[in-house]
Parts: sequence; C-alpha cells; structure tokens
Amino acid sequence: MPSQTLYEIKAGEVFKRALKPPLKDQKFWVVQSTVLIITVIHYWLDYQKILTQPALSSIPVFILLLPVSYAATEYGLHGSAATSLWSTLLWIPDIFISHNSVSLEFAAVGIVVVNAVGIITGERIEREQLAKNRVKATEEQLKISEARFRHLFATTRAPILLFDEDGKVVNANPAAWGVFKNNVLDLTFSDICKMSISKVFKGENPISVELEVDGKPTEFRCLISSVKEGDAYVTQLLLQDITEERRAFRDVKAFASSLLNAQEDERLRISRELHDDPLQAIIHSSRQIDSILMDDTGITDQENRTTLDKVKSELLRVARSIRSIAQGLRPPSLEHLGLSATVNGLIADLEQDYSGSIKLEIKGTQRRLKLDTELALYRICQESLQNAIVHSGADIVLVKLTFTDSTVSLVVSDNGKGFEVNKPIDAKHLGLKGIRERVSLLGGTFSIMSTQKDGTTVSVLIPITASFAE
Repeated sequence: MPSQTLYEIKAGEVFKRALKPPLKDQKFWVVQSTVLIITVIHYWLDYQKILTQPALSSIPVFILLLPVSYAATEYGLHGSAATSLWSTLLWIPDIFISHNSVSLEFAAVGIVVVNAVGIITGERIEREQLAKNRVKATEEQLKISEARFRHLFATTRAPILLFDEDGKVVNANPAAWGVFKNNVLDLTFSDICKMSISKVFKGENPISVELEVDGKPTEFRCLISSVKEGDAYVTQLLLQDITEERRAFRDVKAFASSLLNAQEDERLRISRELHDDPLQAIIHSSRQIDSILMDDTGITDQENRTTLDKVKSELLRVARSIRSIAQGLRPPSLEHLGLSATVNGLIADLEQDYSGSIKLEIKGTQRRLKLDTELALYRICQESLQNAIVHSGADIVLVKLTFTDSTVSLVVSDNGKGFEVNKPIDAKHLGLKGIRERVSLLGGTFSIMSTQKDGTTVSVLIPITASFAE
C-alpha cells in the first residue's frame, strides 16, 4: 500500500483490507479466538452484574486493544482492520443491551477507540514494513550490481585499476596485473596518466597514454569514473587499447595527405603544361596575326583584315581563359609572393564577374608559412568564396586573414541565404569535406555557422609550426 496518513485512508479501502485477512495463518485464528473469549467473558460479567459501574463495565472493551495491536504488529492493516471489524460485530449487541445511557456511551467510545487504534497502528506498521521491504530490495539490487561489477572487473580484457583519494592503486583486475606485472600496487595515478588525480576531477581528463606492454609501445584510451568499493568511493581507470585504432587512423590520415599532395602535384603539372605549350602557341599565333595586320602590303582585302581581327580577338580570349584556368589550378604567385598577395589576387579575379562586393582584411604581422599550409589556406579561401558567390546569393563577402605568433586564422563570412549545417553533406557541398580534411591534416580547427537568411561564416584556425624559411 502506498505511504498514507490515517486521514488519507478511505473507509472503503479499510473495509476492503478487512475482508482480506491472513486466513491461512494459524496465529491469526488464535487472535480472533482471543477476541471471542474476551467478549464472552464480558457478556457473562454483564449477566452476573459483577461490573455494575459504567467505568468498570468498559474495561473488557479496552482489553480488546491487546489482540488488535498484536494483529497490527503481525499482519499490518490487513490483520488489524479484520480484528477491529470482528470485535465491532461481537460488541454491537452489548451496545443495545446496556443498562443505562452512561454504559452505552462507554461501550460506544470503547469500540471507536479499538477501531481507531487498529487502523492507525496497522497503517503505520504496514508503512514501516513496506519501507523495510524497499530498503531490502534496494540492498539486494545493490548486491546484484556489485556482483556483476565484480564479474566484469575480473573477466574484462581491458586493464582496470582502482585508486584511492591520494591516487594510489588499491585494486587491479587480472588484465592490469598482466600489463603492469608485479609492481601494479606500487603505481600511482600520476605514474600512468602523467597528471594528478585532483586535476581529473577539475575536468582535465587525460585522453590517452602510451605504455610499454611486453616490450612494445601500446596506446590506451583512459576512461575514468567513480565507483563504490565497499563503504567508500574510489576512482576507476579503464585502459582501452587503441593501438590498432590509432594506427589505422594514422594510415588513413597519411593516405588523405598523399592524395591531396598528388592532386596538387597534378594541378601544378597541368598548370605548367597549359602555360608552357597551348598558351605560348596561342600567344605566338596572335603576334603573327599582329605582324600581318601591321604590314599594309600583306593584306589588301578589308574583309580578310576584319576576319583576322576577329581571329586575333578570339585567340586572346582563349589565352585569357587558359591563363585563368592555369592560375586556378596552381597560382604561381603563391610560391613567390605568399598567401596574402595570392588571396588578394584571387579576390580581384572573382570580382570581375561578380556583381557584389568582396572585402579583404589582414591583421597581424604577415609572414611566410610552409607551402602546404599556405596552399591549404588558399584552397579553403577559394572554396569558401566560390560557395558564397555561387550558392549563397550574397552581395557582400568579407575575408579576414589574421596572423599571430603561433596561429593563422581565416574567416570567410557572407550575408547570403545560408543553409542547415546539421544536414548530411550532399554532393553539392563536397567542398566542405575537403576543407575539413585539409584543416585536420594541419592539426587545426574548423567551424561553420550558418542560419537561413542570416548568412554563413566559415572559420579556420591553423597552428604555425614552422616558417617559410625553415
């Protein structure tokens, strides 16, 4: 029964409980027999007129408190309510055959007191019993949980160590003994994680550590939690072997880097070939046409002269197109002039066919960086500007390039229509994956903030590990 006070217990509920007594318990029948005997004795005393005083005549009814209280103690509200009802049924005739009004009042008060004591005592005891049962069930569940933890602690293949508040090892599973051998109990938290246990609880959780296992360097991910060990709480350190995971990650990262390098090398080759062969041939042909047009005796027909003018104009257009393609593939200015000048040239080229405005802000002391860093930042800027011009519908684009002693940051923001950043990247936005991959290879951070109708901001922060001269 839910925890209730006497005033919250409805009469109907008490009556239902009284109709469901513990009939299979022999002691319950002994209690009911006791009530019957007390009632019979009371009727005999009344018949013999031994208890003539009203106060004395009410003594037997108050004696009923003994079996009612016992029933409440043994069976709760089920037993006390049934016993109180049984007592009331047996005592009703005495109320009607009482000799005077005073005796009638004493008998009625006595029955009310017996019922009240039965209900209150039964409800309180039953509530306490339910609370004890809950505590017992909780303790049983706790024991089961501890047993499961012990089983997992002993059988898991990952090393697990338990530390006290001072950071000393107090227990370790078999896998930990296999890694640290016989000196496992001599270790401290700082010996393994290279930091104090107090820093962990301040949020400085170590990500991974490298340990020597069987003479081989092994990388482990540190998973730290607080568990109960006996009556106290200890810090649990689970070491998850991530050697193969990290090796695979490094292989994938190396492959991605090689792929990007191969792509840039191929772009450089194509750019040079376009510049050295087709572009030079077109320019040479254009100059030959110029020399023919300048010779008044070479061409006398005005129609032929007009045709040659058109051919020359078309050759120059094709030359500009090839030069633009070659510079887009690999701008020569990047190697000779650096990132800032190349980005400035990129913006100038884009503004020729763009109706909006592109502004460039450069802060900090400009410096030359490693070529792969400058090339990555240039590609990121190029991709971000293309997205802003082609997809966002923006009319204002701002490029911020900031140099510090240890980092370089690139921020490209526009006032376009924006898009939902959390949506999966589709084929139209594969350039964003390329940006993320380039930033990851350089150990930097990358973020996109975009809301519909409020524009998009692409932010990149790259650590400067070495200068161009190095």
